[in-house]
Amino acid sequence: LLKKVTDLFDETGLPYTREADILRRLWCKWMINVGVNQACAVYDCCFSGIHAPGEAREAMIAAMREVAAVGRAEGVGLTEEDVAYWLDIIDHLNPEGLPSLRQDVLARRPTEVELFSGTINRLGAAHGIPTPQNERFYAAIKELESSFS
Repeated sequence: LLKKVTDLFDETGLPYTREADILRRLWCKWMINVGVNQACAVYDCCFSGIHAPGEAREAMIAAMREVAAVGRAEGVGLTEEDVAYWLDIIDHLNPEGLPSLRQDVLARRPTEVELFSGTINRLGAAHGIPTPQNERFYAAIKELESSFS
């Protein structure tokens, strides 16, 4: 099936990337989402709030580093270079943009907190890896959600 899809993309000239290690790529994507989504929600900001040096950015980076540590325990080789690479991507996002979890908070909808910090906290505990920033994010977002009724 993959060959059929890549053949179609080749025929139509549609650009694509065929990942050699899709699991690693998924963890990288998850790492950025855990950091960005939760930081913007908890610190009540758009991307500009995590572009600037300060508490929100540091919390985002700490959450991403916790994902990287748990990823390594899960056999996925995330490194500090991965964190730096994704920070560069984040720094080029539209400063006025809002990630999905922040949009959910503003709309008073249930969030993806279980997928993000909920999961990383459980995996961290299973591996004996502390995840204090994600624990803080989890508690803060659950408190926000409790006000939605």
